[in-house]
Amino acid sequence: MDSSCQQPSPKQPTQRKARSLQEILDEFSPLTDITYEPVKVEDHREAQPLLPSTFTEDSHPYDYFTLFFTRPLFNLITKNTNEYAAIHRINTEEEGQREWTDLLVEELYVFIGAIIYMGVHEEPEVSMYWNTDFDTGPLHSIPTHISLRRFQQIKRYCHISSEQSDKTNGYHLPNNKIWWYKLEPLASSLQTSFQRYYSPSSEVSIDELMVRCFGRSVFLRISVLNLLLTFITYRSLHTYKMPNKPITQGYKIYGIADHGYLYNFIWSSREKGLQEIVLQPNLTKTGCLVRTLALSLPRRNLTIYMDNYFTSIPLFTELRTCQFGAMGTTRPHKEFPPSLKELKDRFSTKLEWNTLVAKVVDNTLCLAWQDNNIVLALSNIHTVNRTEDFREKVRKRPAKTSTNGRIVRQIFADEPTKSLSIPCFIDDYNQYMGGVDLANQFRESYETHRLTLRT
Repeated sequence: MDSSCQQPSPKQPTQRKARSLQEILDEFSPLTDITYEPVKVEDHREAQPLLPSTFTEDSHPYDYFTLFFTRPLFNLITKNTNEYAAIHRINTEEEGQREWTDLLVEELYVFIGAIIYMGVHEEPEVSMYWNTDFDTGPLHSIPTHISLRRFQQIKRYCHISSEQSDKTNGYHLPNNKIWWYKLEPLASSLQTSFQRYYSPSSEVSIDELMVRCFGRSVFLRISVLNLLLTFITYRSLHTYKMPNKPITQGYKIYGIADHGYLYNFIWSSREKGLQEIVLQPNLTKTGCLVRTLALSLPRRNLTIYMDNYFTSIPLFTELRTCQFGAMGTTRPHKEFPPSLKELKDRFSTKLEWNTLVAKVVDNTLCLAWQDNNIVLALSNIHTVNRTEDFREKVRKRPAKTSTNGRIVRQIFADEPTKSLSIPCFIDDYNQYMGGVDLANQFRESYETHRLTLRT
């Protein structure tokens, strides 16, 4: 074959040589040259309760309880419980079923009081709260207020929503978007009360909460070929499994909180996703939920802390437009500087402790700080070019087994603790991020969930 007819071989793309650590660091300006105009946020301000004028320092805990669980709510739950019991008992007509007496609102108060008591004084079985033999266990006060049989009856039929209204409104249909309808109107009433009686501090945080639930849904599968009926049980369509969380399975709620006080929340379902919120074309759904929670705050110029599940440069730009400060750790994303991602991916064990580099993108300060590992962060309230942007903090020497512990341990030498200068944005994040986590801890301290076999 004539060599002149041969097609030239395609040119192979040349592989780009990986940059060295120094080449990446040379891309960033010295910290003293990074000028940035942060969002103007209010000075630190403590949270304030917004209690009715009738409240005094001597007010009883019950008075605080009734701010959130009002008498009209108890009247409504009593009515709906009796309605549900009547419908259910007509439909089942079990042989030998216990006689039901309509619930009184006073009984419902006793029932809720017993549930709270069980959260404070834990026993492995509910029946043990009605123990009358001191030799077999402690004696509780609950039996003087309600019998075990009546407690079990109320627990079986207790219903917050109206079953008839739910069916009329089509809430039971698959296309219903208000999947938490059985908690209404209690959930919406609590949400309103949370905001009515509390003025948050100048720093709040957004995170997820898990509400423990191992309930299952039952589906009927009909096999036409062999005419067999098979019942299949699954976990609820709305619960999540999160093995690495303290609560491994349950309902997920996104909340904005301050020092453990839940100010507002948004529902989330594994099947239906987030509840309906206003969507913005420049934000993801996660960014939109942050914006929605932020706009529910009673005033602007607050600072919102969040972790890397929520943060992005477009979100921080939007929060600046809405007059909110924001700070949080972040994951590499489309708008995030590739060089900062490269530092974390390739050189997390090569940088000296306390190395800090920064870059401004779309009026958001993007940061990478070397601690045990490289921490990536975003902020629109901090600067890094002044001496006061760093703070002396007493820190503990990390264990030998901690990630990249050797990098930090060299700073401590033989000292178990040492006063070190760290960036203010790191110290602020550590101080203010835990608002939702505190809410979780408070709930875990007094567990009120009781195992229920729904029939």
